Amino acid sequence: MHGVLGKTIVEADAGFRRATNTINPEDLRAWALQLIQSKNSDKEAAATLPDYIQDLYPELPDVLVGESYVTLGWGGGFFHWGFHIGKTNATMPFISDNPQYPYNFEWRPGIYYTRESKRGLQ
Repeated sequence: MHGVLGKTIVEADAGFRRATNTINPEDLRAWALQLIQSKNSDKEAAATLPDYIQDLYPELPDVLVGESYVTLGWGGGFFHWGFHIGKTNATMPFISDNPQYPYNFEWRPGIYYTRESKRGLQ
């Protein structure tokens, strides 16, 4: 993979690896489940973003609070990536039904990383 997109994929994957090495996934899950339970708006949720998430990438993520997941999303233009954080029984298949985001990489049960690329982790 060449060019800016290849560099961006590598940087996105490096942030995921950094997260798995520096963030306690259960702290991340507790934060996300609290947002879901309190039915915070996306804007309110973004205001509570933990420092360890703010430090993963140069820009802050978009925060979307759903009924069973909190989604953190980064990117723009032609490439996006993010995390889906939910309960331990919230599962996503490795091979997605969404052709734009073909793979869901499981960090822990209920916590997934996904991105726009048909390539494996870089």
